[in-house]
Amino acid sequence: MRDAQGRVQPEAMRIVQRTATGEMLQLVLDRLRRESYREARLYAERLPERGKAGFVKFTADALYLWDEFDYPSSVQILRRTNQAGEGSLMMKVCRR
Repeated sequence: MRDAQGRVQPEAMRIVQRTATGEMLQLVLDRLRRESYREARLYAERLPERGKAGFVKFTADALYLWDEFDYPSSVQILRRTNQAGEGSLMMKVCRR
């Protein structure tokens, strides 16, 4: 919205804070939703290994390996993720 002089009114502005990690995380999640596991894995390499981003990083890697028929490696990653205490997060994601 603009006032009579054509200036943008501050209360009408929406401020969005984005980080490089947040944008990369959204890019990886988008590729995973499209089932483009190879692309998701490549983008996920840039994500940190902790927190939500780390969970998505390992999950993208596991899904890529599963899609490439490397089931033992995929299961190994999923087991490590579960043992690291992120299993409850995995269960929440799987229920959706």
